[in-house]
Amino acid sequence: MAASSSSSFAASPREPGGYSRRRHRSLDPMDSVDRNRLMTDRSAYISYLEVQLERVTASCLTVQGFSDRINQVADQCNEMEARVNGLDRQLRELQALQLEEGRQGQQQQPGGGGGYWQRSLERRIAKLEAEVRDGTPQGSARGAAASSPRSEASGPSSSLLE
Repeated sequence: MAASSSSSFAASPREPGGYSRRRHRSLDPMDSVDRNRLMTDRSAYISYLEVQLERVTASCLTVQGFSDRINQVADQCNEMEARVNGLDRQLRELQALQLEEGRQGQQQQPGGGGGYWQRSLERRIAKLEAEVRDGTPQGSARGAAASSPRSEASGPSSSLLE
């Protein structure tokens, strides 16, 4: 019984050889007459091998061209990634610097108002200096500011911000 089962898996008598030989023959466009002629005619066999070599060479050159292009794209990606990392680092440093400057400005300014309070005080000082130079009495400027509807609505702190 074991002998009959092992004989069923053997290669068929019509097609000698294993699977790879049968598969190769089925893919080869030449018929058996041409194959036999190639085996006997040396120059025809050499020309056949040269054609096959040219095909393989063309395939290798194509693959090498694609390999070069892939390497170029990979290099460009690495370069762009390095640029992005550099810009990210610069942005983080800039944000940290701005945050530190903001903290220092808040510590220097009472009330933590930052540059707004400083600019408003500088404008007020410049206005008062101009009044002193022109000889305009300070009381008349205050009286004019007190009579305006803006100062009445906003209260006493608005005179500091003018």
